[in-house]
Amino acid sequence: MIYKVSLHVKKILTFKAGPVTPPDLSGQAGNSEDHDRSQDMEKHQEVGLTRQETEGSIKDHIGFCNRITPPNWHVTSDLPGLVFQCPGTLNILVKPIDHFIDGWIYALKKGFMTFHPVSEYVDQYSEARQSFKKHGEHYVGESEIWLYPDGCGFFGDNLYAVTVHELAHVAVDRWWAYKQKAYRSACRVQRPNRALHHEEVFCKAFETLIRRVDRLGENPDALVQSLVSELACYRAPLPG
Repeated sequence: MIYKVSLHVKKILTFKAGPVTPPDLSGQAGNSEDHDRSQDMEKHQEVGLTRQETEGSIKDHIGFCNRITPPNWHVTSDLPGLVFQCPGTLNILVKPIDHFIDGWIYALKKGFMTFHPVSEYVDQYSEARQSFKKHGEHYVGESEIWLYPDGCGFFGDNLYAVTVHELAHVAVDRWWAYKQKAYRSACRVQRPNRALHHEEVFCKAFETLIRRVDRLGENPDALVQSLVSELACYRAPLPG
């Protein structure tokens, strides 16, 4: 399910050297450096950059995501890839896009996690019919991540690191879903009363995923180190 992107959504942009302050979205005039950056973005959006992620490499990227997430999570880049293994299954659609969101955001967990009865899918998916027959009515979670690979490259960020970050936000949604018992009914996970964007719940989820990346044993130390550094930046201002 698609929800409108609000202007208050903030995604910390991370260069290889560390986090940087996002561009001013207030519409007020900035200094010459901000003006140059704005012109660079406009030029990039007009002509585009050479795509670094081919269709094949996106598939590799999806494979990476499935290796670092729990068994009942399923990451895919196309809707026919939805699975219905058992109660508690979470389908995560990674949607490559070709533009910045709100002018500068290149990675976003879109909206909040939703839950739907498996019976909604039985006419379209044979696996859903089999799961319904085996387990009866149950609810399947759905989440969506939008990625702009060219935008990621424009800011010098690592697409794999960015995706680990967004998967941590999905994990926070999952945590809230269980607290709200949202998996027992068709509904959308509700926004918490207080901001939890990069607070301790997110940091714990992010740390768990970093450990999963590290255990793969096939990723360069630079990727893990950049993730660890990013996590440290989020934890630095937290109490305790």
